[in-house]
Amino acid sequence: MKKLLQSALFVPFVLASSASANELDGQTFVHLFEWPWSDVAHECESYLGPNGYHAIQVSPANEHINYPTWWARYQPVTFDKFESFSGSEEALRSMLQRCNDAGVKVYADAVINHTADFEGEGVGTSGTPWRLMEHPGLSPANYHDDCTIQSYQRATEVQECKLGALPDLDTSQPYIRGLLRAYLNRLADLGFNGVRIDAAKHISREDLAVILEDVQHDFVFLEVIGDPSSEALLQPASYTNLGAVTDFSYRGAIYNALSSGSEGVISVLQYSDADLLNGAVVFVDNHDTERHTEDLTTEQKRFLESLLLTSPYGYPKVLSGYRFDNRDQRPAQLNVSCGDVWTCWHRDPVVTFFANARAEWTGQTRSEVTSLSEAVTFLSIGDQLVFINSSTNEQSVNVSVELDHGNYCSLVPNDASTLDVGWFAGTTASLQPLTIAVFDTATPCD
Repeated sequence: MKKLLQSALFVPFVLASSASANELDGQTFVHLFEWPWSDVAHECESYLGPNGYHAIQVSPANEHINYPTWWARYQPVTFDKFESFSGSEEALRSMLQRCNDAGVKVYADAVINHTADFEGEGVGTSGTPWRLMEHPGLSPANYHDDCTIQSYQRATEVQECKLGALPDLDTSQPYIRGLLRAYLNRLADLGFNGVRIDAAKHISREDLAVILEDVQHDFVFLEVIGDPSSEALLQPASYTNLGAVTDFSYRGAIYNALSSGSEGVISVLQYSDADLLNGAVVFVDNHDTERHTEDLTTEQKRFLESLLLTSPYGYPKVLSGYRFDNRDQRPAQLNVSCGDVWTCWHRDPVVTFFANARAEWTGQTRSEVTSLSEAVTFLSIGDQLVFINSSTNEQSVNVSVELDHGNYCSLVPNDASTLDVGWFAGTTASLQPLTIAVFDTATPCD
């Protein structure tokens, strides 16, 4: 297997994802989960572009099963038709053009490991009849053997057997590799700037490398959920030669900051994974984890998204989906209306502030992160002072900084935290609960 790692099959990250590290440094993208194309286009023009968001990820655009759940989008019927729950191909093309004109890149979500299984047959969202392992251009001979994954400690089983009941495409076949490569390039032709490869660890690195050869996307990232108990070939580090990789371990560190005080916050701000330094996509939640995680309060969610964006690590994604009563349901309201059914976290003023601050902080000197108390962490970034209160109570701490006498107000929207620089009594930071307060050292607010 060492020889394979050095083989020409494995294109470097910089070739698989031509977006340069400099281009992605300090940038933030947004996952508009299950949004209709017309609403995506409007959001690019009215908010995302004007507020400096770099890109968006949208739900799978190709034809899928016609069943009223979000996961229907992850059961492909065809790879060359683009009528989906989000709208027609014409609406898709219009959205891609409008978002690009607004300066917002668009990433597709590509499901290439398997095809549909639900109820064994049906008619897709573009009107295509299908049966299990019988789709246009596909027959049972194009799939791996009829086995089901039982153990994640055997890479061959994970990559050649069914995930649940989903038929596993035989990606070792030149025909299947060519079909999937043509699909990914078709997405680029439509106007997508990048692509997420769903369930990437269920496809061997060798097969994926060939599929991704000559794919015309600016940015490629792969969903690889790491598990220390799984075989090494299934770990995120095994896929970094093919593109950026999702870092689910970082999500664990982010959540830990809610219960571990300043120690947990410092772990987040100092986090790095040497195996993923070619590119890591990071997040508080994605569309899957959101459905298997205990609900956060609004204050907790805002704090964690802000902490994600304050950290310099990775390429952060903010999920803007919808509220749900059960894990399977689609949005109760199909047209997007932020603040009602739709969460629109990217529109939260605090989240937007930190997305822009992250870009402004890129390249600026960061001090060492220090603990001022069990709950409060401090660092400086350029000319700004950053205080992080991870507790649910107000905190008051003394800090040694050289500032002109006066009262300084947090720059963060709706944050009443203050920094009082006295003549003789030193400097006191008064911090709101679950808050990251940012102070400009040049301008007192009184």
